[in-house]
Amino acid sequence: VFPPLYLERTIRSLSISPCKISPSFPWSSETSDTAVNQIIGGSFCVFGSRPYQVALLRNGRIYCGGSLIAPKWVLTAAHCGRRIRRISSLRVHLGDYNLRVKEPTEQIRRIHNFFMHPGYNLRPRDNDFMLLELDEPAQLNNYVNTINVTTCCPSPGTRCSVSGWGTIKSPKSMACWGVEARG
Repeated sequence: VFPPLYLERTIRSLSISPCKISPSFPWSSETSDTAVNQIIGGSFCVFGSRPYQVALLRNGRIYCGGSLIAPKWVLTAAHCGRRIRRISSLRVHLGDYNLRVKEPTEQIRRIHNFFMHPGYNLRPRDNDFMLLELDEPAQLNNYVNTINVTTCCPSPGTRCSVSGWGTIKSPKSMACWGVEARG
């Protein structure tokens, strides 16, 4: 955990402004780790349609996802950093589509540093976000690019897109999935 002022300056330098989320938001602090609260369904993402989606791997195994918000910065959940013992065992996969196949669009980076929100609490999951500083900037292209970060919160009923890593049918395919959601 790093000084709040450093984290605040870093976030400000990335042009990210925090939104206020109402306590009734479906992914609020009442969310638990059970499978009941996981996103189920959706469909495979079209190859290259989520160039901001990254996979965090520890010792070669996926354990979290995130979004590329700047060439050298990834936004992910703070609970993904709870068990980080050595950042040398972590890799960030960018431009990947199927994690079990080496792809020509894939870039792999190490993590130089990580910054958990200073107000993060595991229970309830308040301020559950963390910034990862990559060891070198991502090479931006059609398959690796930054996410468009909103400057305001969407209105209730706005159609949103959620993506992440998972498999429902086959353990041989660990691919990007997308779900349309309404907030």
